[in-house]
Amino acid sequence: MYEEILYYELTKLGYKVFRQLLLTINYEERHVKDAYKIDLLIEDKLVLELKSIHPLPLVYFNQVQTQLSLMGLKNGLLVNFKVPKMKDGIHRVFNNKGKEELSTSL
Repeated sequence: MYEEILYYELTKLGYKVFRQLLLTINYEERHVKDAYKIDLLIEDKLVLELKSIHPLPLVYFNQVQTQLSLMGLKNGLLVNFKVPKMKDGIHRVFNNKGKEELSTSL
């Protein structure tokens, strides 16, 4: 529900948003299709992963870090809706080796 509403609002504002984007992992000559799924990719720059769980396990931070690495991107947000104050549920995740935006559009 959160994802659908956020997708709707962002596209209504004119942002280019991909929803439920599936990623392939390439390992040597193997290609694993649909290995990872990104909740929202905004403007080819920001990975947005949405959760609703308390407490928020560390594995979700690692998940966003992996997604950023696979996409070659720098910035991600992990948003947890199961918090008393929304500001406590927003977490920035970085990939220091990533670029500000994708080289080629999807």
